[in-house]
Amino acid sequence: MFFLKRGFKAINIEKNIKKEINFLPQDFCFSIDIHPFGPKIVIKKCNNGLKFLNPNRENNINLSIIFKNIERAFSVFTFKKSPFLCYAQNGLIIKGDLSHTMTVIRILSMLEVYLLPKFIVKNVLKRYPELNFFYKLINRILIYFRILTGI
Repeated sequence: MFFLKRGFKAINIEKNIKKEINFLPQDFCFSIDIHPFGPKIVIKKCNNGLKFLNPNRENNINLSIIFKNIERAFSVFTFKKSPFLCYAQNGLIIKGDLSHTMTVIRILSMLEVYLLPKFIVKNVLKRYPELNFFYKLINRILIYFRILTGI
């Protein structure tokens, strides 16, 4: 979850991700949680970017994505399964608007594209996005830098 949190924070620089983030309403708040006692992150859209909130405080959450157990979450976070497949196999509990859920999962899928090499992502995603090699390389370097430094 640590790298997922940092990844969501770092991915704001990519233009396709910005389009997806702009689709979400202003002050939209969502959480990703692992049931029953797993970690939780709470993310809020602010000023065309994403801000992280304290998961222990009372937050006005519009969308909750809850993994049913640690095994389902582990298969998604280790990139053995796509979030779409996990949802189709009834591994997620969704509380909120389904269109916003698909937006968040598309952002997570684009994060996978930038974090992992193509031969791994091709097995996870149904369609690998067509991106210019140098564009992807520069964004990947920037995203890795932002994840490692916490910017």
